[in-house]
Amino acid sequence: MNTDPGSSSAPWFGVVLLALAGLAYEVLLTRLFAIIQWHHFAYMIISLALLGYGASGALLVFVRRNWTARPRFYFAINAIAFGLLSVLVFLLTQQVDFNPFELAWGWSQSLKLALVYFLLMLPFLFVANALGLALVAYRGQENRIYSADLLGAGTGGLVIIGLLFLLPPMQALLLVGLAGCVAGISSIESARWRNRGMLLALILSLGFGLTGVYPPLKMSSYKDLAQAMQIGDMQQLQVKDTPLGQFHLTRSDRVPARHAPGLGLASVTSLPRQYSLFYDGHGNGALTEFTGDRDSIAFVAELTSAAAYQLSANPRVLVLGAGSGLPVLQATYHRVQSVDAVELHRPLIDMFSEYSWPDWTQSSQPEIRWHNREPRSFIRHIDERYDLIQLMLVDAYSAGAAGLHALQENYLYTSQAMADYLAHLSADGLLSITRWYDSPPRDSLRLIATALEVLEEMGAEQPGRHLLVLRSWQTVTVIIAKQPLKPEQLTSIRQFCQQHGFDLSYAVDIQPDEVNRYNRSHQPFLYQATQALLAEGSAAWKGNYPFDIAPVSDGRPYYFHSFRWAYLDRLLDQAAGLGKAQIEWGYLVLWVTLVVAIAGSFLLIMLPLWFGLRSQTAREPDHGPSRLRLFVYFSGLGLGFMFIEIAFIQYFILLLGHPLYSIAIVLTSFLLFAGVGSFVARRWSHSGLRWVLLGIVLALPL
Repeated sequence: MNTDPGSSSAPWFGVVLLALAGLAYEVLLTRLFAIIQWHHFAYMIISLALLGYGASGALLVFVRRNWTARPRFYFAINAIAFGLLSVLVFLLTQQVDFNPFELAWGWSQSLKLALVYFLLMLPFLFVANALGLALVAYRGQENRIYSADLLGAGTGGLVIIGLLFLLPPMQALLLVGLAGCVAGISSIESARWRNRGMLLALILSLGFGLTGVYPPLKMSSYKDLAQAMQIGDMQQLQVKDTPLGQFHLTRSDRVPARHAPGLGLASVTSLPRQYSLFYDGHGNGALTEFTGDRDSIAFVAELTSAAAYQLSANPRVLVLGAGSGLPVLQATYHRVQSVDAVELHRPLIDMFSEYSWPDWTQSSQPEIRWHNREPRSFIRHIDERYDLIQLMLVDAYSAGAAGLHALQENYLYTSQAMADYLAHLSADGLLSITRWYDSPPRDSLRLIATALEVLEEMGAEQPGRHLLVLRSWQTVTVIIAKQPLKPEQLTSIRQFCQQHGFDLSYAVDIQPDEVNRYNRSHQPFLYQATQALLAEGSAAWKGNYPFDIAPVSDGRPYYFHSFRWAYLDRLLDQAAGLGKAQIEWGYLVLWVTLVVAIAGSFLLIMLPLWFGLRSQTAREPDHGPSRLRLFVYFSGLGLGFMFIEIAFIQYFILLLGHPLYSIAIVLTSFLLFAGVGSFVARRWSHSGLRWVLLGIVLALPL
C-alpha cells in the first residue's frame, strides 16, 4: 500500500528540473572531457549514460515494491545522490592517469578506461532511478510524467549551451550538480526539511556565483598545454572559455615560441615574437607579433603554403580557417588585393587583433575582412569569386599525427567541400591546401585523390595538369588550379622549391630525378603514390593500399579515418612495435569502449534481469504480454530513436558548424517534440498512431 502523503501528485518540478540537469550533465561531460582528454569521449559519454539508464531499469525491477511505498522520499534520495555524484565522480576520474596512446601496448590502460567508464555511469544510474521511479509509482499519470521528463531534458540541452557562454565548464558542472540537489530537495515530504534544504541550496548557489570558487580542471599530462606549463617561466596571458572550446594563450622567455610550419631548410630568417596558442589543450600554433613592418614577417614567404603566391599576382584571397592568423599575415606580406578571413572561433579573432596585429583596422595594409562563421556555411552563402582560396593547417599537429581525429567529422575536406571551393574561384583561380606530412602518406593522398575525383567530375580532361604537390619535412601543400597550369607557372614553382629547399612531389612534367632531393626519405612515397593515383587502374591500387585513402563525402565525413582491419596484422608484425604507432588511437578508443559497454550491459542489465525475473516468474506467473515481445518492441523503439537521432546530429554538424551545437539543437528538438507527443498520445486511437508512425518513416528521407 502506498503510504506517501504526497503520493497523489507526482513531484512535477523535481521531474522537470532533474531531467534538465541530467541531459545538461551529459552534454557538459562531452565538453569537459574534450578539455582534459580528447573529443572521442563524447561517444563514451553517450554510451555510459544509456548504460546508466539501462542498469537503473534492471534495479527498479527488484526495489520497486519498497520504493513505490514512499516514492517522494526515494525520488529525493536518488536526485540528491545524482547532484552530489555528478561533481564528485568527475573529480575522482581526473585522478585516473589514463593515456589512450598506450592502449595497444597493454591491458592496464583498458582497465583504467573501464574504471572511468563505470565511475561516470553512476550519476546517470541515480538520475534514471528517480525518473523511472516517478513513472512506475504514479499510476495513470505516466504519459504526463514522461512528457515532463522529455520537456525538461530537451530544455537542458539549450540551458547548458547558454551556461557555457557565461561560465567556465567546471563552474557550470557545480551548478548542474546543485540543480540535481534542488530537484531532490523540492520533492521531500516534510515542508520543514524542504525549506531548510532550499535555503542551503540558495546559499551555495550564491556562494558559487559570487566567489567563483571551483576546483580546477586537471588536464591530461600528455596534452601539449600540460607539457608546456612545465616550463618554469611560462605565463598564461589569456584563458577564454566558450561552448566550442577552451583557448589558452601563453608566453615564455626561457623557451620562446617558434611556430613556422613548413619552413624551408634553406631559411635563415629570424622569427618575430610569438605567443603559444592552445585549443582544448592541443597546440594550435602561435600568434605572431606584427608591427606593420613587412620585413619582420618575411618568414611567411618561406613556407610551403606560400607557393600559391608565386603563381598568382595581386590576388583576391579567401582564407578558410584563419586560426592564429598566420595565413592572414602571409597574404599581407605578399601585398594581395584583399583578404576575407573566415574563423569559427571568436576568441581567435579577438586574440589576433589584441596581440598579433593590434592596429590592423587602422593600418595601410590590404583590406582585411574578418568573418566569424563556419567555413562551409560561409562559402555556401556567398557569390564572390576569389583568385586564391587557402586552407592552412586547421588542426593541431600532435593530435593529427597521433590519429586522434579519426572519429571526428570534418566537412572541410569532403568531395562536396572541394567542389564548393573550386566553384568560387575566378577563371584562373587557385585552391591551396596545406596539411601535415605523414609517413607513410595517408592524409595527403586522400586529399590528392579527392582533388582528382572532383576535377574529373567538373570536366577536366587531364586532371594531372591542374595539380601541384610540394612538401617540406613537416608539411605538404597541394595546389589545384581551375585551369591547366601554364609552363611559366611550373617554372616559377620549381624556382621556389629550389630556393627554399622544398621537394616537388608532383607536376605534370615532373621527372623522377627531380624528387626526394632535400627532405629525403627512404623512398619518394608521395611522388610514387601520386603517379599511381593518376595511372590506369588507380581504383585497384587504392584498394590494395595499406590505408584507406578514398575520398570522403558529406554523408561520410571521416576524413582522418584511414585504418583498415585487413592490414592490422601487418602493422602488429612490424619490428619494435613501430606499426602500433600507425594505429589510429581514436578508433581504438571506440572499440575498447564498445567492449566495456557490452560487458557492462551484460553484468548490470542482462544478468540481473535473467536471474531476477526467473525467480519472480516462479513465484508470480505473468499473464501479460510475453517478455520477449516487450524486449523486441522497446529495443526496436530505442534503437530506431537513437539511429535517427545520431543521423540528424551528424547532418546538422554541417549546417550548424560544430558538434556541440548540433547535439544541443537535435536533442532539444527531438526530446521537446517527443514530450509533446507523449502528452497528447492518450487522446489518439491506435489506428491514428499507426498513421503517425508511417508519416515519420516517410518523412525521414526528406
